Amino acid sequence: MAVLDFEAYAKCRDEIKEQKKIIEDLAKANAELEEKVSAIFGAYETLQYSCEGRCSLYGAELEKLRKQIEMLEEQLMGKTE
Repeated sequence: MAVLDFEAYAKCRDEIKEQKKIIEDLAKANAELEEKVSAIFGAYETLQYSCEGRCSLYGAELEKLRKQIEMLEEQLMGKTE
């Protein structure tokens, strides 16, 4: 009659459970990191678009102010002549 070695089977079974637990923990950590990266990227895009919008507004405001300066300089030059 053959003798079965259940100890080797039990070790393999325990190791498989341990490996599955490690994989599950890593998958959870990966999902959490993916959420964080997505949130950071979303915040980055919001900031980028916000800055682009502000820069275009500031650019338009600067152009308007430059034109006013030119107009005032022309008026001043006209008065001094």
